[in-house]
Amino acid sequence: TNLFPWVFNTVFIFMVLGAHGLEADRSARLNVIMIGVDTLRAGHLSCYGYNNQTTPAMDLLAGEGTTFENAISQASWTLPSFTSVFTSKYTGEHGVTDPEKKLGSVTLTLAQFLLKKGYRTAAFESGPFFNSKYELDRGFSTYSLTEASVPLARILPAVSGWLREQGGEPFFLFLHTLDVHAPYEPPRQFAHKFDKTYRGMVDR
Repeated sequence: TNLFPWVFNTVFIFMVLGAHGLEADRSARLNVIMIGVDTLRAGHLSCYGYNNQTTPAMDLLAGEGTTFENAISQASWTLPSFTSVFTSKYTGEHGVTDPEKKLGSVTLTLAQFLLKKGYRTAAFESGPFFNSKYELDRGFSTYSLTEASVPLARILPAVSGWLREQGGEPFFLFLHTLDVHAPYEPPRQFAHKFDKTYRGMVDR
């Protein structure tokens, strides 16, 4: 479908997008799940050719679905990038290019569009750039924002609870995590998996 000319962002691992007839009967619609992992580069995922086997679960998902090999980010940081993803606009069009700006009310977001089509919408995120003052929460019936230091594992129980409540209704779910963002403190079992001499960030 050509509902939106999708703009993919390099901070994303996968976008699992069900765009199967939004005018169809609700029971026949696919759900839409979007997962954003901030600062994770495609070049360090084994499904994108990285030599080390870093992402077995993602490799499986990529092997069963469609992998986009030519992904172009509209900005080098979170706020303008995700604003582009949610609005399908270049940064020069939506204007959210610094932390003092927010999305204009005339711009339709993906969540608003799907909500109008009968989808239930929810977002579970961490990090300052999803604060409601930027208006990226528009169209989400459920909007849960946690501190940047909260790992995705602690958010998932709430996500699972929300999913169980949906029944057979079509839904749009957005998850965002900063798990691999600085200060780079991996769980013990991963800290030295590929580099036995790793001692943390040089400047910290």
